[in-house]
Amino acid sequence: MPFDLIWWILAAIIGGLMVAFWDNVRERVATWLREHGLSKSVLMDAWIKLDQIIGSVRCKIFTRTQQYGVQKISETSYELDEIKDADVLAELQRRGYVEINIMSQIQ
Repeated sequence: MPFDLIWWILAAIIGGLMVAFWDNVRERVATWLREHGLSKSVLMDAWIKLDQIIGSVRCKIFTRTQQYGVQKISETSYELDEIKDADVLAELQRRGYVEINIMSQIQ
């Protein structure tokens, strides 16, 4: 198998894992909004906080709306190898946590 083909296959797999992570985050926010009878337009802010815990990463999703204020809407654990973003991993290694605004991922 040519090297270029192997590289493209690996890139697609890694890209697919990151897409799956962001799809999961978007779906959790959308579900919370539906459960509370809200639309995306009322969302004032949304972010995730990732905390490195021995061998895993805890992911908390937060939203802010006029009606409910700041709410933690989800908390999930991921294996460290499920986080494929090199910048996020570097920040986790350096500080032990990272906060990421996700409004652009949701809108």
